[in-house]
Amino acid sequence: RTKHGTKNATSDDITVEASTQLTKFIDWLNEREGEPFTAVLDGPNIGYYGSSYFQYSPVESAVKELEKMNERPLVIMPEKYLADKVFTGQTQKTRVFTETELQIRDSLIEDGKIYAVPSQCLDDYYWMIASVVNQKRSSNCMEKTVSAGDTITNDRFPGLRPMLVSNDQMRDHRLALLEPRLFRRWKNSYIVNFRVSRGINTGTTEGDTDIRLYPADVFSEEIQGNTAPEKDGGLCGTVWHFPVSDWNDHERLCICIPKSK
Repeated sequence: RTKHGTKNATSDDITVEASTQLTKFIDWLNEREGEPFTAVLDGPNIGYYGSSYFQYSPVESAVKELEKMNERPLVIMPEKYLADKVFTGQTQKTRVFTETELQIRDSLIEDGKIYAVPSQCLDDYYWMIASVVNQKRSSNCMEKTVSAGDTITNDRFPGLRPMLVSNDQMRDHRLALLEPRLFRRWKNSYIVNFRVSRGINTGTTEGDTDIRLYPADVFSEEIQGNTAPEKDGGLCGTVWHFPVSDWNDHERLCICIPKSK
């Protein structure tokens, strides 16, 4: 026991507790009422963008940008960032949040747009698993896929929902969670990357912050085979599609090779 009268936690205890807390998050997503979340944000990844310390202004900008696109965002945030000050391992310093940042934090909490991840739990698992949770109680009004037509009328990105906003390359998780090909397919389908730029007060927490989002792939980057019909209604076998990237900057060409007669 420690001097405070509590038992020292073993690695097994921590693993069990982390699993329990992750299950609570899944249950919360499934049981909560109201509109479902259509975008889940990796809070620390956004807050640390281009800086050695965490800032709330990029997180706020990301939330506002998504809401302008008619998305319903949820920020995944380790609970240590919800305090008034935070110790940053990279700088080995404790940073006190500014009044502006505390107002942003409080507003996100009050509006129910932040989920606090308990200590000793890996926050990456929370936003990753959110992509495959059905949100059962609120999912009746959630579109699993946004069509290209909806992007024109509502300024939304096409693709699967909820989309995940992060620049995390997830190198630590590629082999631990899924077979490499399946992991690549999941990542390309859900991950929305971003870039943050700041105004005159670059490097400060009070400067204007702008964020640009880059949609997940709508078309697969993998070779695909599809059964193709003949004109008379029969099947001609497999038609192969080969995506070709990096032609004319970022445009893609898909070559269709039908079965020979």
